[in-house]
Amino acid sequence: MPLPPSPLLPWALQALSLNVSDQAVLQPLAGDASQRRYFRLQVPAHSSSEHSAVGHSSPGLSNPGLSPPELSDPGLLPPELSRLELSNHGLLPPELSRPELSDPELSNPEPSHPAGSWIVVDSPPATQKNKEFLAIRQWLETGGVRVPGLLATDMGKGYMLLEDLGDQLLLERLRASCAAGVECIGNGNGSDASHRSNSSHRSNSSNDSHRSNSSSGSNGSDASHRSDASHRSNSSNDSHRSNGSNGSDASHRSSGQAKDCYAQALDLQCRIAAIPRAAAFLPAYDNTLLAEELARFPQWFVTELLGLTLAADERALLAELDGLLIGSALAQPSVLVHRDFHSRNLMCLADGELAVIDFQDAVFGPVTYDPVSLLKDCYIRWPREQVLAWALAHRDTLCSAGILPAVDDATYLRWFDWMGLQRHLKVLGTFARLALRDGKAHYLQDLPLVLYYVHEVLALYASEDAAIAAVRSWFETRVQPAIRRQPWHVA
Repeated sequence: MPLPPSPLLPWALQALSLNVSDQAVLQPLAGDASQRRYFRLQVPAHSSSEHSAVGHSSPGLSNPGLSPPELSDPGLLPPELSRLELSNHGLLPPELSRPELSDPELSNPEPSHPAGSWIVVDSPPATQKNKEFLAIRQWLETGGVRVPGLLATDMGKGYMLLEDLGDQLLLERLRASCAAGVECIGNGNGSDASHRSNSSHRSNSSNDSHRSNSSSGSNGSDASHRSDASHRSNSSNDSHRSNGSNGSDASHRSSGQAKDCYAQALDLQCRIAAIPRAAAFLPAYDNTLLAEELARFPQWFVTELLGLTLAADERALLAELDGLLIGSALAQPSVLVHRDFHSRNLMCLADGELAVIDFQDAVFGPVTYDPVSLLKDCYIRWPREQVLAWALAHRDTLCSAGILPAVDDATYLRWFDWMGLQRHLKVLGTFARLALRDGKAHYLQDLPLVLYYVHEVLALYASEDAAIAAVRSWFETRVQPAIRRQPWHVA
């Protein structure tokens, strides 16, 4: 793994007012999709009397209750990115730059990692979205969303010093529930191992950091979701069937743990969605962006990875499906969308809170995008009846909060499923691109679960829409045989 740039360690130590260069260690953390690199800075606790003063809390920006003058401290944000300037340049909405919005209850707790550990980032300013990252981080924090605290930045060099959130992914906690008898289905291939060490600050893998009007009515979809309304309870314990656990206490505790994890995560998503649309720099999840994402599927997955050459009629078939999915997405109410809100981008902190990372690609877009990213996660799967229970309960929460107007079950679930299909087709292309272009072949191990979700939605809606039925038939007869020949295929 490449060494950190030589000025990085001295810069971080200076920012922390530490004079322990002979004892400080920068441990590289494996990166994923972008050119951004992460390092864990560790200093022995006895190294400096100043150590404890900076190691236990992120000064300035870790507390959304601070006033604008404190946030413009040049030691925390560069002058051009002070909170006042973020507001003046449209990077923060005016209502979030006003001191009267300060709420001590929204303040971040003290960092979860022991004193003496921080994350140092080398993020080349020519290629990375550093200003967006900083602005969105502040915006989320002010909205009560737990994010990594920011200690210092050098925008010219692309250096950042962040709070160390530790190493525990939400995915690990969820898989522990599975191991104790709760019914879920992971991909079972161990592909997560290569991500363990860099979990706190990984770049956005699904979006890959290289981005260049159907009706929303029910149209009979109620039939395929006949039992959905009966699963809307937040408890939904019936859906957590044990696998041979004979109702043991361990299984019941794990069932409760999984339910609590998703309640926390969906509450976090609700806070994100509640943030007002007032920042000019955030793009819309519009037709152009949705279409670009869908174009990755035929180019990178079907053609480059599977080696198939698409005829004109096949491309027309996919274009018709794209139109349906984009129309459904644009018909939904628009909220702030994290864009990769899943169990590998949610950190479990020592104080029991969840923190969100990898938010630099946020946009304003379809209300179901983040919920389906979480509940139809590319790294762990739950029974459909449980997914529907969580989805509809969360729909009710969004409605109660005034974020989403009243919408019936069938319409919301179509939005949810079709948004998931758009996302999973995009992910098939993105993961193939990461493997083929960037040499990150471990993403191929996650394709079988993503394909499962694609098959599921095509089967559910084939009887309701001729275009979906045609794509399903094409997928089974043309694409699936090529998939079976792949070394990553799981029978």
